Amino acid sequence: MKKEHLPLWLAGAAAATTVVSIAAFEILLGAALLAVLLDPSARENWRWPPITLPVCLWFGLTLVSAAASGDIHAAFPQFKKFYVYLMLFVVFAAFRTIAQVRVLVLGWTLGASLSALWSFVQLTRKVQAAQAAHMDFYMAYIDSRITGFMGHWMTFSGHLMIVLMLLGALFFFSKGRDGQAWMMTAGVVMKVALIAAFTRSMWLGAIAGGAYLIWMWRKWMVRRSLWALRWCSR
Repeated sequence: MKKEHLPLWLAGAAAATTVVSIAAFEILLGAALLAVLLDPSARENWRWPPITLPVCLWFGLTLVSAAASGDIHAAFPQFKKFYVYLMLFVVFAAFRTIAQVRVLVLGWTLGASLSALWSFVQLTRKVQAAQAAHMDFYMAYIDSRITGFMGHWMTFSGHLMIVLMLLGALFFFSKGRDGQAWMMTAGVVMKVALIAAFTRSMWLGAIAGGAYLIWMWRKWMVRRSLWALRWCSR
């Protein structure tokens, strides 16, 4: 690996590990940020994302709000979260081509698929535990759902929803057809895990996002589906 490619690889690794390990992501983000700042070509070709101003305004208003609250120390945990937003600037500065973005999406897909597969093991164990305790599975499961590699089912489900939308965009709009069977398999695995996580708000997000992608890909499919729904409701 060439030295000038280090910012790109570290930024990609940091982004891809967000669905696998938050700790690994934060470490790699710091390394990627240093690599970008220390690389002369990266500094010269630095790009600011279009939403830089809104993000900076949000940072500033959060600081003003904390100062005005009279208890600024209570806001320190929120200040620490500013760090993760540096991911936006690092990725936008390091990634330049569609091919690079495609590799990143595939990396997200691999990580999310592995997390989904692990969640199936968790689900099996929860079913067995409920049976051993002679408990109703729904009542036992609703407060302790599958989480994959994450610490909470909401985070896990959010990751699955976002990666599914990115994978769908890649599947529908990518010019290359290589690897589509693998992408479809990964998509099915993540969809099953998303359903099993029983996070209904993420179901709605996935349905809305999927409908939008299909509309942009083949508008006639959405029109026919709506017509079929109207016909069935008569």
